[in-house]
Order: sequence, then C-alpha cells, then structure tokens
Amino acid sequence: MTPSYFKIFLSLWLIPVASLWAECNSRSELEVVYCNVKAKGHRGLPSLAEFRRNTPIMQSLLLKRPAAKYAITIPANAGRRTAAATNAAAVSRSRYTASGRVPEPEIKKVRIKKSIKTSNRKNPVRQKRVAVPNRALTWRSQCRLQGIKIACKNLGFEYTLLNNRLNRYLDPQVFSPEHVMGLRSYAGALSDRENVHRYLGDSYRRYIQAMLDIGLAASTISYSRFYYTFDDAVKNQRDFAARFEKMYIYLKKDKQTMGVKGRYSDELPVSLKQCSWLNDSLLVCDNDKLNWIYKKSS
Repeated sequence: MTPSYFKIFLSLWLIPVASLWAECNSRSELEVVYCNVKAKGHRGLPSLAEFRRNTPIMQSLLLKRPAAKYAITIPANAGRRTAAATNAAAVSRSRYTASGRVPEPEIKKVRIKKSIKTSNRKNPVRQKRVAVPNRALTWRSQCRLQGIKIACKNLGFEYTLLNNRLNRYLDPQVFSPEHVMGLRSYAGALSDRENVHRYLGDSYRRYIQAMLDIGLAASTISYSRFYYTFDDAVKNQRDFAARFEKMYIYLKKDKQTMGVKGRYSDELPVSLKQCSWLNDSLLVCDNDKLNWIYKKSS
C-alpha cells in the first residue's frame, strides 16, 4: 500500500471515529465504556443524553451485555465511584420538591362505618361514622428502622427490603411486548406545581411497580431524580412518558439475558426521615444517590 493510499485509508477510518468521539464526550468511567461500545458500531444503547439520566447502577446494567460482546471491561465499582462523584448534583435535584419525598395523602381523617345496636326493632342497627387516622400518615411514628427491616410492632406487621430477583422467580409474561410501564402523559398547566407533583407521585408509583415486575427493585431511581427528569424533559421539549417506556423496553430485553446482583451496595438508610409511604404495601427510602424499596409482610 503506497503512502497516498494509506493516507486515504486512514482518513476514511478516522473521520467517523473522530466524529463519534466529538459527539461522545465522556464524563465518567461508565461513559468511557459507553463511548467505546458505540465506537464499535453498537446500536442497542440509548443516546448519551438518555444514558446520563440513569443512575450509575442502571448504566452498568445497560452496558453489561454490549460491553461483554466487544470484550470491553467495565471497571470494578465504577458505579459506586460515579454515584459518589454525582452526589452533589443529586442533592441539588431535590430542590424540585418541597422535601425530596414522594407526595403522601393529604392530612385528613378517614371515616368508617361502625355498627351500634339499638332497641329499635325496625332498625336494630344504626350506622355511626367514626374518624380514624389514615395509616399512610401514621406509619412513621409507629415503626422503627432496623437495617433490612422496618418493624411496625404496634401495627402488627413489618417491611422487608427488596432485592433484585432472578428471572426464574418472575412471571415470564412481564418480558412480553404487551407488558408496558404505561406512564400517562401530563395534561395540565406546568405552572400548577401541585398538580404536577400529584401527577409525578402517581407516575412514580407506577414506575416502581413496573421495576418490581421485572425484578429490579434494587435498581430504581429516587423520587427527586424522577421529578428532575420530568423537569428536564419539559425544558428540552421531550416526551417524559415515552422516554421511560423506551428505557423499560431496553431493561426488559437486557434482563432476559443477563444476571443481576441482589444489591450493588451494602449501604442502607439510616433514618425513617429518608423514607416515604408509597402505597399500602410499599415504602421507599433514598439518600439521593441510592434508593431502597421495602415491602410489607405480616
């Protein structure tokens, strides 16, 4: 090969690679792996902007299969180091909510019917409404954090920390195209922050359940990060619900063929102040960089 032909060959090879790296400006170890995988011509990953919106743990999960395909090593503990490096940014995201917690039901009484016997034969039982506290509002004062357990002795149950689950313990139907996350698009004025907050609280509950369905309880994002992602999507005129649906498709595809650890960190919440009531069976806790899901058991 003459020098002139070599120059032509080299220029043809370098142009697309240089162009790719100009677009793929890595900021972390995991993004370096992402860029290396993309440089191999792999098309199964989301855009870099979409990739960056995921937690380091989720980024590792997304990279695991394609990196192995091209014999690219994911640095050990890269997810943890990236999480620590981005913790300050995660804390700043909590400004998108009043407390960084999932919105809980309004402070009010739930009224139930109680039967009271009377001497009236025609109406031997009359109904009396008795006000009782909403359990969603009282659990924190009745429970104690005990590592992987949240004990609520006076309420007669406890919560147990959920880990990622192997596929053999899951319903195979969760990996079908018909099984979707199903977030609805926001309808309303963006200036109505109370309505936005309510919408995102409902959407976050749906997101968490969808992640539990595919066995990724220990790979979820915090509510404050979820809220931030919505605001970022709005500012950049992107479809928030469609973005999560697309990511869910990637996760289902990868989860079908790769193994996951039960947890990627031994760290645990240190206070119930980090936790929120999600629904009748779930509590969610976070410290801005890690998210934990606890499920009720009797």
